[in-house]
Amino acid sequence: MIEATRECARLLEVWVDTFDSDAEKVALALGEAPEARCQEVLKQCEQRLQNDAVSRVIVRAHDLLPRSPRDAQRLARLALRMTRHLKDDPSRDLPLIEGDAWRECAAAHLELSEFADAYDAVTNARACYSRTEASRINATILALIEGRTLYELGKAKEALAIVDRASTELLDLSVDRKKYVQARTIYASILAGMADYDAALDVFSAAADFAMKAGDQQTLAYVLSNAGLCAAKLEDYPRARKCFNSALQYFADLGLVSEMPHVRAALVTILRQQGRYNEAVSELYKVRAEFLSLGIPVAAAIASLRIVEVLLLCGRTRDVPELCDEMFQTFASARLQNNLLLALGYLSEIARERELAASDVTYVASFMEEAEHNPDQEFAPA
Repeated sequence: MIEATRECARLLEVWVDTFDSDAEKVALALGEAPEARCQEVLKQCEQRLQNDAVSRVIVRAHDLLPRSPRDAQRLARLALRMTRHLKDDPSRDLPLIEGDAWRECAAAHLELSEFADAYDAVTNARACYSRTEASRINATILALIEGRTLYELGKAKEALAIVDRASTELLDLSVDRKKYVQARTIYASILAGMADYDAALDVFSAAADFAMKAGDQQTLAYVLSNAGLCAAKLEDYPRARKCFNSALQYFADLGLVSEMPHVRAALVTILRQQGRYNEAVSELYKVRAEFLSLGIPVAAAIASLRIVEVLLLCGRTRDVPELCDEMFQTFASARLQNNLLLALGYLSEIARERELAASDVTYVASFMEEAEHNPDQEFAPA
């Protein structure tokens, strides 16, 4: 046991210095290990984990957040545990470091839809920042996370006020444009959530200009995808399509493939509303392929059902039985869980016996959407 602890400590030291991918597995495991076990390892390498080690872990957690929020959460928790081993040093601002660790914990909870936990982490971060005079920018960035969390907790007006103040503060502090654009994007997203689409679209448009001038393509892609949603709500379909297509191109160029099927799904919605059914089917096949490549077969199966819906909508009923059979084979190969395969098999069987009705597809799609959150739910034929 002692040797294993020493080896974990050695690998952790290697990872903090190099961010080696193999050694990172140890760091991730320590982030979710029982508190006592983690502290045993940290005590072994206490001297080496001084200086900027905790800050490096916080930065790594932040970098992982868009791609793997669960891993980001583990590393943020590890950083928090590491702060307990930091020694008092006039050259380091310990409350600031601890506050940053709590802030990354809050951000990860938010991405994982753990909103009550996110708010608790925000409260802890704010308490840490209150003990240092060097936290103005850090606390302002925390306010953006707080605003998003409050919105998810049903406090939209309070969230809007907090994010608006933070936006003004970021502009006054003359920090990089990216943070300001992110703040305005959050503000606009809350407006959209409150169904104030005109105001939201105005803010998104201004944010897009800022992002473009700053050369921040990633933020620009997110802004454009959100602007497209607002334009679609306002039935400005040409503008919505332009926004979605631009966002897709930016996400593709940046390699952020996990974002693309969600944008395509929004594009499909307006194509359907415009009666452009063949284009909608083409985009849905891309959505399905993207979800399959990402290892998300349930979402891919739901995209397949949307294809069936559009085929029925535009009168291409002859194509449906073959598609239903192909769906079953494709998702059996993708190892879709048995209860969902049973639902697809049920649909395929009906399609061979009679012409499918839209209600048949809706019934199976609703079951699959519920099964995303409750995987053990049993399928009962209608």
